[in-house]
Amino acid sequence: FQDGSNFSSEKIAEIIAVTKTVFNSHRPFIFKMQGSLALPTSIGVRCYSSVKLKKLVCDLKSALREIGVTSDKKLFSEKVLFGNITVCRFKPNYHPTEKLIEVVEKYKNFEFGNMKLLKTKLIHANAVISPNHTKIFVEFDLS
Repeated sequence: FQDGSNFSSEKIAEIIAVTKTVFNSHRPFIFKMQGSLALPTSIGVRCYSSVKLKKLVCDLKSALREIGVTSDKKLFSEKVLFGNITVCRFKPNYHPTEKLIEVVEKYKNFEFGNMKLLKTKLIHANAVISPNHTKIFVEFDLS
């Protein structure tokens, strides 16, 4: 979404209210944690959900669009939505060892289990969600 640092406190309050309404209309759902994910800057675990995630994302985008908050973010697929859990991030110019690459490859198709999404937060952060650059606006309870 747009850079939240450009929003007035009134607009942020409106975003929180709309987001709360959307999350209140959704129940907890399950993410299936399946397979390691290797990116140039990090290693993670892929997390897949049912259509409940897609419905939540579509409802949220629609509600935010109604108050003039739009996203220019392009998803690789509008049909398959997934999340990820970041296990580690690499420092600039770090290159993983062969051993680390082997471990990631070993778990490429591993089923780690399920995770029930019970809470989520509305935040403003940088691209890597660094704790020093993250402001938590509100936490939503889906249970």
